[in-house]
Amino acid sequence: MIIKSIHAGAGLILACALLAAPAPGLATGAISYQCGKLKTVVARYMEEVGQQAAYVQLDIGKQQFKLPQASAASGVRYTDGKTWEWWTKGEEASLTNLAKKHSAFIICKEKTAAK
Repeated sequence: MIIKSIHAGAGLILACALLAAPAPGLATGAISYQCGKLKTVVARYMEEVGQQAAYVQLDIGKQQFKLPQASAASGVRYTDGKTWEWWTKGEEASLTNLAKKHSAFIICKEKTAAK
């Protein structure tokens, strides 16, 4: 009888732990930025829990871009090497359109937390 109670209790604890675990692709934060002449860029920082891969989803106008984290000497950099590069440090970020040749980066400043 005691062994069955222990197994039932352990099963309940395991089930609760699984329910409390973050889901893969869970957003770790969303921040709105004012980027030059662009009205607003929303960055949703995500982490693939099972694969330990981080990425950012950028909402630029009506388009969304998913950029994987890349190596950076300073700050945190995200890019797919084709469309955009998003580089953050502190409350600022730079946005570069890689699809356009000779494109200059745009300075972005954090506004408030996005919902």
